[in-house]
Amino acid sequence: MISRHACPRYFEILEDTLVGSRVFCFEKLQGPLDLIKHPKFYLFDNGVFNGLLNNFEPSLDRVGPLAEQLVYNQLMHSGWAAGEDLKISTLRTRQGNEVDFIVEIKGKIFAIEVKYSDHISMDDLEGLNFFNQIFPKNAGLLLFHMGQNEKKWGKIWSLPWQKGLQVMGL
Repeated sequence: MISRHACPRYFEILEDTLVGSRVFCFEKLQGPLDLIKHPKFYLFDNGVFNGLLNNFEPSLDRVGPLAEQLVYNQLMHSGWAAGEDLKISTLRTRQGNEVDFIVEIKGKIFAIEVKYSDHISMDDLEGLNFFNQIFPKNAGLLLFHMGQNEKKWGKIWSLPWQKGLQVMGL
């Protein structure tokens, strides 16, 4: 077992060797929110994730994290390819509200929730609706999925992830 204080250094080594990267908490929020501030970590490739688990079958318990990691990597690589400086953050509260990615690009902010299926329910929109309440500064509210359907839910646009990248200018 390693010390809690040594753990961040191991993640720094993984970042320095380009194996993965951390996504930190969105910093532009004000008010008394009970945020979870420790970062999420994404590997540079889904194959590495599968290899670490020694499981290359897309089982139902893993398709969500695999989809989220795919979208993270596509955001990063599309930004690099377009020569855009983008910042990716996350938002999680102790009450269970979560937005997978908050992307700042070209002076705009996009809140993105990632779902494997394009069968979207109102529960899938809770994190984005929460973000819209606490940060109502005309952020783009996007739900990326792995399907083909497009649908608008008030201010939230549910899109295939490829189309979502286009909407963002990537």
